[in-house]
Amino acid sequence: MINPILRGLIAPQTPIHLTMDTASDMWAIDGDIILKGGEVFYLGRNFYLKEGRVVLNETQDNFDPLVTVRAETRTHDSSGSPVTITLSAANQKVSEFSPSLTSNPAKSESEVLSLLGSVLTGDSESVTDALVAGGDFMFQNLIIRKAENSLRDLLNFDILSLRMTLIQNAVKYGLNSSSENSHVASNYFDNTAVYIGKYFGEDVYADALLQWSYDESLTDSFGMVAGGLVFQPELGLEFSAPFANIRWQFAPDMGALQNSWVPATSVTLSWQLQF
Repeated sequence: MINPILRGLIAPQTPIHLTMDTASDMWAIDGDIILKGGEVFYLGRNFYLKEGRVVLNETQDNFDPLVTVRAETRTHDSSGSPVTITLSAANQKVSEFSPSLTSNPAKSESEVLSLLGSVLTGDSESVTDALVAGGDFMFQNLIIRKAENSLRDLLNFDILSLRMTLIQNAVKYGLNSSSENSHVASNYFDNTAVYIGKYFGEDVYADALLQWSYDESLTDSFGMVAGGLVFQPELGLEFSAPFANIRWQFAPDMGALQNSWVPATSVTLSWQLQF
């Protein structure tokens, strides 16, 4: 785990070599780590790993691993339409981590940053924004991390991640107090996500990403207090074969399921050769 940038579950049978000479106070560590599930924390948001790799070739004089990641987060634009934002980086040093951001449907870089709420997550130089970023960091690490550890042990998961942006949302909707729905309880849980993963043996990995986002256009339909929260589940099952990994993924559109099962179902199969 490289906290708070990257957190993930290391695949079984991944060798890491450590040599140490305590007399001369010298050590070295090397390895090529494949990550199965996890998250990248960037611009105050959690991006959930689709692919992850960390290459270690470190000594007591230098610790700066190479990171390759592809991760996603789901949100919605001002019109309430769903948007998937992808974060990508290839062989970047942790100290120089500067990933690219793309979206589906395609949007400009400024639009993507706006969707991520970067102004409220530490990119602004104002004192208020700095306090929001600091408060959110403390809330996530002092409270949420403890809850994650307790739930992971209780439920016997290999990885459990919980992300809540209560402080950021409270400030955002507080500044927008003129909005008719600014004080709806649901909007404080916007962009709440839970990621869980578990190995069954060494060859089968199951995971689930459960995300809630607030859509103001739905509050009238579901009530002002609890309405407007859109549930976005994503389930995955990965099998390790001798020369490839086969991943099945299911990301239904819960709204579309009310009308028809097939058009609202997304099934993906990923095949990755390993040499």
